[in-house]
Order: sequence, then C-alpha cells, then structure tokens
Amino acid sequence: MLVTSFVYCDHIEIKEVPAPKNQIFSLVDPLQMIALYSIPGKISFSISIGLQGEEFSQRDNSFYIEFKDPDGEIVLRTEPIVIQQNVKSNLPSENHGVILNLDVRNFLFVKGGIFKAYLNTSGGKELGVFPILVTKENG
Repeated sequence: MLVTSFVYCDHIEIKEVPAPKNQIFSLVDPLQMIALYSIPGKISFSISIGLQGEEFSQRDNSFYIEFKDPDGEIVLRTEPIVIQQNVKSNLPSENHGVILNLDVRNFLFVKGGIFKAYLNTSGGKELGVFPILVTKENG
C-alpha cells in the first residue's frame, strides 16, 4: 500500500457534482506550518490522505492516525477508519485507492515544536510519518 498524498490544510470544501464523480474536494489553504496566536492555543485544521494499492480490491482495510507532540507523547489518536473493499473501478487492481479527509476541530496545542502524524494500518504496519511545525505567530 502506498501513501500518494498527505496534506495539512485549513479546511476541505466538498462540492456535489453530477455522476460519475459525484463530489469534488478542494483543499483550502494548505499548511506548511501551524501558526497560533498564542501557545497554548486552540485551532481547527484538516488532513487529506491519498492511499493506493491492490489491497483495496482484495479486502476491507482499516487505518488509524496517531498525532504525537515533540516529546513523542500521543496527543490524538483516531478510532479505526474502516475502508470497505472497493472494486467499482476499471483500473488495474494495483491502482485502486481512496482519499481520506479528516477534520480536527478545536485542538489544543499546549506547546510548540515539530508534531508528527503517524499513519498506521490496524494490523500495526506504519505507512508513513508526516511532520508539521507548530509555532507562535510573530506580532
């Protein structure tokens, strides 16, 4: 299984469109860092994740995300995200995949530094680590 994209952003807009697409996702304000007015401070943000692999045509898949602070402490862990077997595609099975969009609302950052999101399968396989700097705005 391959992580094809992982983007932190301000929020994700969803627009309904006619079939066959049905929906279009727009990532609004991709984030290179999270800048807070003060630390500690609360903020809402979104994460968009693209995954690809023949596993999606063979079985259901389950994932979770752990968000760790600069000291390695888990500050957020999602419940398992279950993706049902997806065979509604004319693509070769190795090109089957999904886009996961997650909203994190009113999250309290009690310190700044490099935070990391760990994307894991429920079977314990780490698919990737995605750092982001959390800092205080100047001014």
